[in-house]
Amino acid sequence: MSFKKYFLCLPVIIFFFILMPAISYSQDKDSDKSKAILAEGVKAPDFTVFSSSFNFVNLKNTLEINDTVILSFFATYCKPCKKELPFLYELQDKYKDRKLKVYPVSIDMASSAKVIKFVEDLDVKFEILFDQYRKISALYSVSDIPVLYIIGKDGLIKFAKTGFK
Repeated sequence: MSFKKYFLCLPVIIFFFILMPAISYSQDKDSDKSKAILAEGVKAPDFTVFSSSFNFVNLKNTLEINDTVILSFFATYCKPCKKELPFLYELQDKYKDRKLKVYPVSIDMASSAKVIKFVEDLDVKFEILFDQYRKISALYSVSDIPVLYIIGKDGLIKFAKTGFK
């Protein structure tokens, strides 16, 4: 094969080996954004999970004691989560007499000790829920973090949001 034929094949090779994977990646990335979190007004899925207080926490039981529950899905590598958790701590402290309970839900695969240290370094005191196998995250359609859900006494999602500013 002559040099001229190699030169003519070069654009095809570039397309298939460089541009095609990039196009495929951007489509996959866009399809991830279409995954929606649960909508407001939907019944919040019940769950039972282990916490940093060495207890099992059940959403239904928590709502029997509290009027409002906030679930904040986070990870130690998430920069917006580092800003959201102190804000939520202040909120819980301010409205604790109104029976507000905030549960940060860690989706980290890291050890629970690493997650607890991360939260302590933020100078906040929370009972953390551990979801390292992402079962709760799946129930709540969490694909990006942070994700925040506010759940009313009736068990319905009152507010749902991805991200923190």
